[in-house]
Amino acid sequence: MARPMGSVRLKKANPITLLLGAILSIFVIGFLVLPIGSSSSDSDSKKPASPAVHHLSPPTAPYRKVAEADRKPPPVVRYDLNNVTITSDPIGNRESILILTPMVRFYQEYWNNLLRLDYPHDLITLGFILPKTKEGNAATTALQEQITRTQKRGPQKDRFKSIVILRQDFEPAITSQDESERHKMQNQKGRRAVMSKARNSLLFTTLG
Repeated sequence: MARPMGSVRLKKANPITLLLGAILSIFVIGFLVLPIGSSSSDSDSKKPASPAVHHLSPPTAPYRKVAEADRKPPPVVRYDLNNVTITSDPIGNRESILILTPMVRFYQEYWNNLLRLDYPHDLITLGFILPKTKEGNAATTALQEQITRTQKRGPQKDRFKSIVILRQDFEPAITSQDESERHKMQNQKGRRAVMSKARNSLLFTTLG
């Protein structure tokens, strides 16, 4: 059985409480809507961040890549070999030939083949590069003897335009030229690197 309730009296709200609640609500809404730390000037807010001094600096600011116009070109000279041309009459036009030979041992038959070339020898330049090893020294001595015999005492038609001999200024990959030692797999990387360096040295020294 329901218990009868007495008379209910509504309590009026205190005007001060309503005022404080309204002020608090406005403050909360303003805090949520307005951005934090907004600048007073639009120009300051749109100002880009300064770049980092170095690309390894802490990421406090974005790193700005140096413009291409500010870069100095590296000291590299490029040769377009596609522009190298020959004519249909190289002998008549006195076109020169450059023959380059990296050499470890001197082979007399190879020198004899050079002497047998039917192209005018006064248009042929020879270039050799040899290592500073025991075998390289012996090959250099034998080569110089043949050069002296050809260029000073040989017939005029056998004399070449010029002959250049270079000695390697770097250590060889292997000291022995024994066939079994030269063709070992573990020696190929260093051996071929030295060969490439020797060829490049010979080419760029004699090309001019």
